[in-house]
Amino acid sequence: MTPRGVAPNGARGASRFVDRSGVRRPLRLAVAIVVLGAGSVAALAAARSGGGDPGLIADAGSARCPGVPTSLAPSWSAPSDAGAGPCSAASLAVIGGEIPEGVTPSWSDLEARVKASDDGGGAPCAACVFTPVESAQWGPVVKDDAGAAFVNFAACYARAPGGSDACGRALHQQIACVNEVCTVEACRPEGLRGCAQQALQDEVGCGRFGVAAACGDVAALTTACRTAVDVVTALCAAPIGDAGTR
Repeated sequence: MTPRGVAPNGARGASRFVDRSGVRRPLRLAVAIVVLGAGSVAALAAARSGGGDPGLIADAGSARCPGVPTSLAPSWSAPSDAGAGPCSAASLAVIGGEIPEGVTPSWSDLEARVKASDDGGGAPCAACVFTPVESAQWGPVVKDDAGAAFVNFAACYARAPGGSDACGRALHQQIACVNEVCTVEACRPEGLRGCAQQALQDEVGCGRFGVAAACGDVAALTTACRTAVDVVTALCAAPIGDAGTR
């Protein structure tokens, strides 16, 4: 099942993140997540030693698909420690209602709606959920000042039970790598899935980040981190009270 919660705005934005080489690269992680899903990327990485399913590795019709990754290690900022957060059930409902299929009118609009949630008391939740790309710690949604953003599924893989920073970093790097080498321009939309799967099979390409080794029980983490609300819950949800509500 493909995790939900990545808006096309993130794919179109011109924002950047800095990799270890110091090169600023587009903040654009939508392709791999929309085409395969963060969980599918992780699962394919865990299974790639078995050869994958050659029937799904499509010929995208271009020598540049997949392309050659230029970033040795895309940057990633670990999230804060998981624990009691400020997001009530009302705020979580706004997030789940606005991006159930990965489509939102704009990230800034969604942030404003979260702030207005919980009878106007949602500002602390919004501050936990929406974090600038320059932040030392990334939250569930990473944004820039140009309006681009992406749902940080890697943060959930870091903080969900059984997760770790090493797992989150490896997944983020692998998603970023697939996003870089599998572009709509080179692969055409119908070739993106096959390109992503082929890239993950390449031990010197996007398969080099070691998601299976870093994450351990990939299946359990994938179950815990399927949706944008799952990511927010892992990092920012308020504790469940005696009455069974947040």
